[in-house]
Amino acid sequence: MPQSISSDDIQIEHPIKLASELVVRHDWFFRQSYQDALLVDVPGRFGQYQLHLDWNVSSQTLYAKCALELDVPTHRLAQIALSLMVLNEDLSLGHFLLTSDTHEIQLRYALSLQGAGGATAEQIDDVVHVMVEQAELASSALLQLLSSDQSQPHMTRLAMMEVAGEA
Repeated sequence: MPQSISSDDIQIEHPIKLASELVVRHDWFFRQSYQDALLVDVPGRFGQYQLHLDWNVSSQTLYAKCALELDVPTHRLAQIALSLMVLNEDLSLGHFLLTSDTHEIQLRYALSLQGAGGATAEQIDDVVHVMVEQAELASSALLQLLSSDQSQPHMTRLAMMEVAGEA
């Protein structure tokens, strides 16, 4: 029989406070420019990711943006944009985009907490974990695509597949 959880068992706190605690546990470098925003440098296998978390008090929404450090040559912009569109079809959370001005690849997500009064540590952990994991997978696929002479953006979907076991 499933256990019910009373509202007394759930701790709701400021999302940025919870995110800073998570970042400190991971020993990641971060800057907090004001109370409702956090900028985090997350080391990854394929580069550094810049995670920006912004809490909007009026809409009670946590906006998360994870920038990938990939140099996209101008002649490959259309190919990368198409690859990001393909990757977006299978994402469990958020969406990738290629910014028009700086050609930066970002993963974006918005977590609406309307009426909750804040977030739980588990919610923040999930958002950060999934975003960093998806950024890692996408970076690997996009690096392979950028280093290849072939134009096969649909192949990037393979990198986002969940794999069980080890070889």
